[in-house]
Parts: sequence; C-alpha cells; structure tokens
Amino acid sequence: MDNHTICSGCLSKINGETVCPLCGNDNSVNNAPLYLKVFTMLQNKYIVGKTLYTNGEHALYIGFDVVTKTKVFVKEYVPSVLCERNENGSVSVFPGKEAQYKSMLADFYDLHKKLAACGSDIVQPINEIFGENNTVYVILPWKKFVSLRDYMDTAGEALSWEEARELFFPFLKSLSQLHAAGILHRGISPDTILLDKSCHLTLSAFATPSTRILKSDIDAQLFDGFSAPEQYSLKSWQGTWTDVYSSAAVMYYCLTNVRPPHAIERPKHDSLVPCHTINNSVPKVISQALDKALSPYTESRIQTVDSFLFALDETVYPNPKKSAPKMQERKTAAPTARPKRFPYMLVSTVVTVVVLSFFGALLFRSLFRDQLDDFIAANFGPHNPEYSDSSAEDAKLLNYVGQLYDDIKNSQRLIGITLKTEYVYDENKSAGIIIEQTPSADTPMSEIQEISFRISKGSEYVTIPNILPCSKAEAIQLLADAGITDYTFIETEESGYSSGQVINCMPKVGSKIKREGGHVDILYQK
Repeated sequence: MDNHTICSGCLSKINGETVCPLCGNDNSVNNAPLYLKVFTMLQNKYIVGKTLYTNGEHALYIGFDVVTKTKVFVKEYVPSVLCERNENGSVSVFPGKEAQYKSMLADFYDLHKKLAACGSDIVQPINEIFGENNTVYVILPWKKFVSLRDYMDTAGEALSWEEARELFFPFLKSLSQLHAAGILHRGISPDTILLDKSCHLTLSAFATPSTRILKSDIDAQLFDGFSAPEQYSLKSWQGTWTDVYSSAAVMYYCLTNVRPPHAIERPKHDSLVPCHTINNSVPKVISQALDKALSPYTESRIQTVDSFLFALDETVYPNPKKSAPKMQERKTAAPTARPKRFPYMLVSTVVTVVVLSFFGALLFRSLFRDQLDDFIAANFGPHNPEYSDSSAEDAKLLNYVGQLYDDIKNSQRLIGITLKTEYVYDENKSAGIIIEQTPSADTPMSEIQEISFRISKGSEYVTIPNILPCSKAEAIQLLADAGITDYTFIETEESGYSSGQVINCMPKVGSKIKREGGHVDILYQK
C-alpha cells in the first residue's frame, strides 16, 4: 500500500487519483508540519493517514493495521506549545520545556492505561499503547460516528423529555461508573458525545487536566456554554460536579435547541431560561433539577451523577423505598494549577462502544422515528446498504456559515462531495470561520457534487507580542503564537543584559504589522 493505491483521507483503495472519489480527500495535501506525514509507518504495523482532529494535547489520525487489514484510530501525544516535529518523524521538545513535556507524557500514558482497564460501555476499547518517536501512541478500533451536535442539526428541533430520558439515562449511569473508577471527563459537550447507527452514546475527547483548565501549561480546549465555571479558574476545584454541570448543559441544549449561557457570564448576569418555559414537554420538576445541576456555584450544585440521576428519575417516578445517594465530600487541600497524577481523561474525538441490543434499538427508533430515519440515511447510508433508504434523497445541505471549516470538512454528510476553499482576510471573523458557502443551505444534497467555501484567514494584521525581556527561544515561541514568521535576530552587546536575552525590536512591541510581508528585527544580547 502506498500513496498511489490508497487514499490518505479514508484509506480506501484508489487508482492513483489525486482527489478520492469516495471521500473527496485531496491526496496531494499532507498533514500540517507538527503532525506525522501521511503514510508514516508505526511499529511496522500501522499506516498513518490524515489528521481527523487536533487540540493542544494530541492529534488523532485515521490509520490502517496491515496485520489485521482493518482501519484504526491512531492517537499521538503532541502538545503544540511544548514540541515540534523533526524530519525523521520524531518529536523534539522545546528548550526549557522538558519537565512539562515529560510530566504530561506520563499523565497521558497513565490516563490511557486507566481507560483501557475501565471496561465502560461509553469508552472505546484500546487495542494497544506504545512508545515511539519520543512520544506515546494509542491505537483504537475504527467505528463510524456522528456527533450529537450533527444529530441535533439534522433533526432541526428539540427532543421531548421522554426522548431525552431514553437517550441520556444509560449514558449517565455509565458516566457514574467512570467516576467510581476515578476518571473525570471535564469536556462533555454536543461535540464530544458521539452516536453510532444504533443511537448509542459514546463519550469522546477525554483529556489530561491541563487541556480542560484555562491558562494551564498548554492550550486549553473548553466548550462555551458547556464547560463549568470552575474550569475558567486555576484556583477552583474540579470534580464529579464539573461533569454534572456539563451533562446537564448538554441535556438542556437537546431539550431546548438553545446553548446555555457562557459559564463566566452567569455569576454576573444569569440569563439561563428555565427549560420547561422553552419546551412544554419538560415537566417543571425536571426543569428544576436541571437548574440545580447547572448552578454556577459549586457549593449549591448537585455534586454527583448518581444524585443527578436520582433528581431526574425520582421527581417523575417517585419511589419512597429508595434513598438519595450521599453527596461526595470535597477535598480540602489547596488546588494547584495542574495537579500531578490527577485522574485523567483521553481527548479522543472518536470513542466507540458496545452497540445497543436489537430490541433496544427498535424501542429508541419508535421514539425518534421521524428524525432518526433521515439521520441514519444521511450519516450512515452512503457506504452501508442496510441504512441507505430513499429518505437520503430528501436530505438538505446544512448552513455551515459561521462554523469552523476544520470542524465540518470531515462531516459524514459531505462524503463524496468535492469541497473547494478560498481563504480571505476578514477583520470581523476569526481564522478558520466559514464566511460564505455555495450552494446555499437547504439545497437538496442529491443535486450537489461540489461545495465552495470562503473561509476567513483572520485579520490581515498581527500585533507584535511583548518579547521583552525574553530569551531567544521564548521570543520565537511568542512570535509563532502571534502568527509572525518573518523576523531577523541581530546580535548586539549592551550592559545589563544576560547572554541570549532580547533587548529591543523594530517595529516596537504592540505595533501592528501585516501578516504577510510584515517583518520584525529583534536585537538580542550576544
């Protein structure tokens, strides 16, 4: 197998085509420089394809096991602010970052060992964990998923309480078992909850603590409206109550089709509208239970998933013989910015699970039939005759304007469609945001062979960061973070400065320069 016989995007066989006829992947484009090159071989067993997902901690690739002849997911620890990729594929740690890199590497390894042993039905089995290229790799079995967000977008309307109850109660019970095993997630959102073709929920994107705390050692990945308030402060404790908040936020979203307000804003001005006032199928007592689970104050929030389940279940189906579970006691030790050896999670965007039984799937289908038939046809139909019914012909193109292109480009709905992109500067849109799409939303998918996207490159100008006084290595990192790549270091000798220390720059710190064509001269002590 080589780059002439398989597609790097879906790893299907091709006949040398540049654009894959099955998935639309451009085989002439490689992965970004930080990540493994396509067709890299690991352990003489796994072929690495395109990146499916990246964050500040790791990358997830599609892969192929040449021994079993099956697709896999390949997850690689590669924190972007701590390391870079060498030409030979190995990872090189930035000077001065060795301690953080090694500590987080150990955390990443320990997390996956714990996940591999937990046996939860909302965590995908792990095939293998191994070290190579000065980092750690995790191999997971391949399975086709769509995100809960994509499902809700396809459905186009909120769930009823009975539908949500059927969907989320098994998930919450499994989440409680994860907590009992000492594993927190801290990133539960519609983007990290996945569905298979039986509508079984799977939790993806487990992460080590730094990935879920703002201003930690690496770039944090938080989810506006779904991450809890304590995740925006280094001084606050996180615990089971953090996952309670996020789970309740996801349920609120599914029951209302409205994203909850940003957690930072709520203590100042809480604009959260009670769930039952938006969706009258939700009993008031359920709405009140969600409100309590969504309290921005940890001391007044429901503390455990068991207590949350009890509040949701017993308010509608009272059973006086049952007693509420005891609240989990909080730790009293002072928190730190990144606790060492905390129970960790894996940030895997695609975690797979045990499929629901046949009769369970039929029951769930009876609750969601109108929405589910279109959903299954649109998302699992193209390569699966069992699910390719005629309703797929009625699917409409979604409105992707305002979304990140990287978030939608691998959408199952777009398989087989050629995606053309044009990147332009836009002072009002962040880099990567889709500005325009052609054809427009609601065009029948059966009529579409190609979609053109205009995508923001962000502002044409960048601001020179404060690199005074920094070491040369620190200045390089700060400039890279700011998007500045054209600069020259000039040696000088001044009294009062240590060797390698940046002394001044032209233009000065805080000045704006063009992203393309702008240049910075940097004076540093010889």
